[in-house]
Amino acid sequence: MLLFLYVMTEVGAGSWMTTHLAPQLGARNAAALVSGFWLAFMLGRFAGAPLAARFAPQVLVPASAVLAIGAAGLATIPDLRVAAYILLGLVLAPIFPTTVAWYGQHLTPGGSQSR
Repeated sequence: MLLFLYVMTEVGAGSWMTTHLAPQLGARNAAALVSGFWLAFMLGRFAGAPLAARFAPQVLVPASAVLAIGAAGLATIPDLRVAAYILLGLVLAPIFPTTVAWYGQHLTPGGSQSR
């Protein structure tokens, strides 16, 4: 369920952002800002590796999810929309790889669960 919600948020934000920002910024500027979302997303993936080394997945994944919910909420405030989408890309990024690695830690080489 976590990964389903994650993918839904990632794809939804990346797709909806231009439509959401266009009335305020114009279609061309809104479309250009989508690259900021994906740039922040890429930087978040790079930052996710050292964060995953420092924090347990049980801490990093829920913290990232809560921050993502907050960033999505901030996107409803007109003056904060652009920053909120950039923040959303940044905090969403570590969720998928950390969750996959976390799940992989609980599997034995034979494919059965270790717990």
